[in-house]
Amino acid sequence: SEEPCPQSLNNFFLKVRNLVFRLKNLVLRVRNLVFRVRDLVRRVKNLVLSVKNPVLRVKNLALKVRNLFHSVREPCPQIEEPCPQCEEPCPQSEEPSPRSEEPCP
Repeated sequence: SEEPCPQSLNNFFLKVRNLVFRLKNLVLRVRNLVFRVRDLVRRVKNLVLSVKNPVLRVKNLALKVRNLFHSVREPCPQIEEPCPQCEEPCPQSEEPSPRSEEPCP
């Protein structure tokens, strides 16, 4: 009668099985927590981008307005100059030359 009692062996296996289930449960809870943290990080990034996007649009608009004022203040070199002979705008392909005797085409 050296054999362990079948009931105590059964209890041992039940305890091991219970422990395995508890470990699995713990692993699943940790995985769930990791997914929730990732989701939270993604939401915070989206929130930051949703605030950053309009700010960048406003900055872009401000730069466009500033460029517009600079172009009004300093005339653009591409504006056609009037021909010295006939006071008509010369084509951009030709340079207006005050020494030229020819009228503008």
